[in-house]
Amino acid sequence: MLFSPTEFMLMAMNNLPSKGTALQIIETYYGYATYAYDIIAKEDFMDRIFWPCYGGDISKTTSYKLASLYATLSLGGLHDLSLPIYAPVTREWMEITQSLVMTTFGSWESSLEAIEAVALQCLIFPSRPEIELSKTYYQLSFAIKMAQSVSVPSSGGPKFIVV
Repeated sequence: MLFSPTEFMLMAMNNLPSKGTALQIIETYYGYATYAYDIIAKEDFMDRIFWPCYGGDISKTTSYKLASLYATLSLGGLHDLSLPIYAPVTREWMEITQSLVMTTFGSWESSLEAIEAVALQCLIFPSRPEIELSKTYYQLSFAIKMAQSVSVPSSGGPKFIVV
């Protein structure tokens, strides 16, 4: 590995677009790219992922949060008519997403954050013509396996059901 996960996260945070640009692309994502379903509800995304990642304090974010942010930016960028079709920056964001998810590959967490990041990454793969579709199914199998290992607490704490 060339960089430690912390160094890589710092580089990823420093490569984020301006807050204004990111907000515009996220509005595009939630307005046009989530026509079937939202993997992360917009309010939840803004509270748990966007604001901590744009706060500048690396201790308040994780590789999975950053991966979800970059995945959302790349998917929103692909639907943004003000950007060129298949803009190079969206491809860069896709690659950063994949790298952030893979930095933790040896220690897959069965957390909601991890499942969200991997599921968003699965939406990106069909947008990359050089990646075989089978990789999407392979990655999706990891997301399903992680989701199966998440238990729903019987009392207290957040509850969610993975379907």
